[in-house]
Amino acid sequence: MRWCATCWTWCARWSPGRVRCTRASWPGARWKLFHERRQLGTVRVTVDEVPGLPMIHADETLLQLALENLLRNAVQASPTGGLVHVALGSVPGGICLTVEDQGPGVSAGDAHRIFEPFFTTRTTGTGLGLAVVRRVVNAHGGTVSVGQRHGGGARFELRLPLQLEPRPLPPTR
Repeated sequence: MRWCATCWTWCARWSPGRVRCTRASWPGARWKLFHERRQLGTVRVTVDEVPGLPMIHADETLLQLALENLLRNAVQASPTGGLVHVALGSVPGGICLTVEDQGPGVSAGDAHRIFEPFFTTRTTGTGLGLAVVRRVVNAHGGTVSVGQRHGGGARFELRLPLQLEPRPLPPTR
């Protein structure tokens, strides 16, 4: 629990730097790390990246942390032999990253609370993973949303601008 408080305090005070990050440096790297750590179990992960994506100005380490949290949740939610799909594409003025799983999805009642610190539907876990994702994405001037995957499961979408647009973060609770 001490680690959780330290991590959350650090994220609450974080201010983004101007680190150049290429499209290939984080989705593929996170997937490989999960594979090497044998954290995938029987879940398969596919990564689709549109060729020629522009570089974005962002803190690469924190974006990797956000993606790792999304991947961990997707793998944990997926059934044995399930599929997690990660896609990275271009949108006007930025990039869009989606993570989809074949788990039970997110209920309408949980969708409005899922990014709150310490909110969890699991019997284990801290409820900080998605809160960290939101703070990292918001600090970069982006947005994160959750919805239902076509065919069942959850779909998380991150939209990040090409240029870092820091904005004031909401107070921590």
